[in-house]
Amino acid sequence: MVLGGDSLPLDVGTSQRTAPTHIRAALLARDGACAFPGCDHPAGTPQAHHIVHWIDGGPTSLDNMVILCAHHHRTTHNHHWHIELQRGRPVFTPPANLDPARTPRSGGKAQPATHHHALHHLNTPPESRPPTTPPLAST
Repeated sequence: MVLGGDSLPLDVGTSQRTAPTHIRAALLARDGACAFPGCDHPAGTPQAHHIVHWIDGGPTSLDNMVILCAHHHRTTHNHHWHIELQRGRPVFTPPANLDPARTPRSGGKAQPATHHHALHHLNTPPESRPPTTPPLAST
């Protein structure tokens, strides 16, 4: 068990799937309301997402979770985005069908919201995009 400053666990292993309040608070402090790159959705009720899924043995820990809004939580699952922490910050890599170059994108509250519309384009399957949509510029 890893303890935070108030001697509360920041890693409860696989003993529980749901992030306890103190882990959620640490995730919110690190990621903001949603770690997905450029997310400008209203905070709502942020959801703690396991990077390595709990059912696959991923621990319920600060080092294996990110905070996502409900929309981007569904997006990461439905489109199979790859998420990893690099230097303690979430990095999101889109699947090849959304971005053939699989360009990693930094997430978290430090990411400017101006990238949201370009990323929305990546979250829309090609067959659903309007034909006049210009190609996505590299970010």
